[in-house]
Amino acid sequence: MKNSKKLLLFFVCVMTIGCHKEADKHYFNGEIKLVDDTQNVTELSSDRIFLEGAFFGYPSVCDSLIIFWNPSLPGAYFSIFNLNTGEYMGDFCKKGSGPEEFSTLPLIFRFYKENGAIKTMLFAPNEEKLLLWNITESVEKRITVYDSVISYKWEKENISRSYVFMFRLEKDTMLAYVPSRSLTIDDGIATLPFYQKRTIYTNKLIRNYDIYKASVRSNADENFAPNFFLSSFDCIKPDGSKIVQGMIYLAQINIIDIETGQITGYRIKNTPDFSFFKTDKPNLKGYYTRIQADDEYIYALYSGEYIESRSSSSSPQPHIIHVFDWEGNLKRKLELDHPTRDISLDHVNNILYTMDVEAEEVYSYDLNKLNFK
Repeated sequence: MKNSKKLLLFFVCVMTIGCHKEADKHYFNGEIKLVDDTQNVTELSSDRIFLEGAFFGYPSVCDSLIIFWNPSLPGAYFSIFNLNTGEYMGDFCKKGSGPEEFSTLPLIFRFYKENGAIKTMLFAPNEEKLLLWNITESVEKRITVYDSVISYKWEKENISRSYVFMFRLEKDTMLAYVPSRSLTIDDGIATLPFYQKRTIYTNKLIRNYDIYKASVRSNADENFAPNFFLSSFDCIKPDGSKIVQGMIYLAQINIIDIETGQITGYRIKNTPDFSFFKTDKPNLKGYYTRIQADDEYIYALYSGEYIESRSSSSSPQPHIIHVFDWEGNLKRKLELDHPTRDISLDHVNNILYTMDVEAEEVYSYDLNKLNFK
């Protein structure tokens, strides 16, 4: 009898593992490797950053500048402060419908330097423009300075799916993320998200990177539309060779090799796989809520908390960061002394900045003390 029970349990395990692998293959366009959840937790102590005047929004940091994408600003999208002095440097990139004004602009996804100046590329979807923003010159002159404003048609080709993450590569190439979009009135099915490599000045498609094979369906009574299930927060490796995605609804990061197109997923062991999306999803958790990276490591802000609905704002702010290398190994877990919603990595000084939204405070963590470098 005991042997029969063991044999039954063996077959159940084999069938369960097989079903999980089949679900992974059904949805994901690459190999998925399981990662051991390390017990190596390092507690980090922060320094509070004091800034002159009011600040709010989503921070991006480069060297001595912290730039907030602030939806509450009445006439601009970004406010800039000097991290060394705390000085308020001004508001930039005007809202509106006039010359060099735009009805919507995204967060900053990548800085680049050119002739010693800090710059970034922004996308104005409603005006169909790419903006090459010269941040250094803007701060010096206290007015917004664009090096170029480039006409960029997108709506017809991508069926009204505006680019989300955009990363400038060489002078005339970029990577753009085309998000998922619901196809049916009842939100039961959605398109697949993917990346494109495109030219900047001539708006030509170079290649697509297909991350998924099938979309996730949702039931009419679910709180989540199907275009949300494959959502992620993405970041590019500073050398421009790879993209990392931190999946929101699975404890999995995806690494995309830009040259080869190879996509590999790295999932924490004993966490849900893609077969979870075939259930009624009664206990949906948020996992990776923000992500940053340098050329050696990936810093993924980890939640692991249940989400009531896609519009819920009651979830606590995370305080754990998973540190992966670019081979997908979980090297360390960092425990922050202040919870945060947003993180930004300053590649120049190797300092991680966080934003405590509830307290409206900014903190810095010196990663050089970890002896990672």
